[in-house]
Amino acid sequence: MTLNRTKRSDDQALETIWTKSKRAVTKVTRMLHLKSFGERVPMQSKCEAICAELDSIKLRGVFRATKLLVEQHTIGTKWVFKIKRKADGAIEKYKARLVAKGFKQQYGIDYTETFSPVVKYVTLRMVVAITKYFDWTLDQLDVVTAFLYGEMKEKVFCAIPEGVEVDEDFDCFELVKAIYGLKQASRVWNETFYEFVCSSGFQVSDFDPCLYLKITSGECVLLLVYVLTVIGFHQYW
Repeated sequence: MTLNRTKRSDDQALETIWTKSKRAVTKVTRMLHLKSFGERVPMQSKCEAICAELDSIKLRGVFRATKLLVEQHTIGTKWVFKIKRKADGAIEKYKARLVAKGFKQQYGIDYTETFSPVVKYVTLRMVVAITKYFDWTLDQLDVVTAFLYGEMKEKVFCAIPEGVEVDEDFDCFELVKAIYGLKQASRVWNETFYEFVCSSGFQVSDFDPCLYLKITSGECVLLLVYVLTVIGFHQYW
């Protein structure tokens, strides 16, 4: 799909979109009345949270600007805000997420399958018990903006989000990658993760689709996946 009608490259057009959007952030932040952040939160912190999310969206190549056809429709988006705190209650950072209004998606058009597996409780208990007994190393990680990695299979279009400015040639975005709020977001993330780890030499368990194993002559690695959280166990021979 061609991004625009002015013969510019996709990268050039998107760079223009994000540059304009950054200039509009302060105006949009005031317009949105970010009550979930509280009245005393500095405007600069609010703007930085929105800019960080826009940077992630740009980095992952989530959107493709386009012109909506007559037979197509868009779903809306909204900004959701959260204060992330440390264990002692102190503020760690302010977070902003661009979320799709997935409740407006139509089955068979915007999505089909939505099921996404998570690790079974019995698998978790078994792996923890075995690795603890043999004194394996444990690591836990959360994939930052994980859903933005998920490759979309259906054609889904969203309205231009608040705070994003585009050329008049475009009136919507096609979602190349998933965003939070889509009905299939968790599923496409799981499929993307599956393809990535399998290409790295892991094999999926026949017993549990969220247990991955990689055994070499020098080490053994186990991965357990629960939505966006990955727990890794490894032992060197």
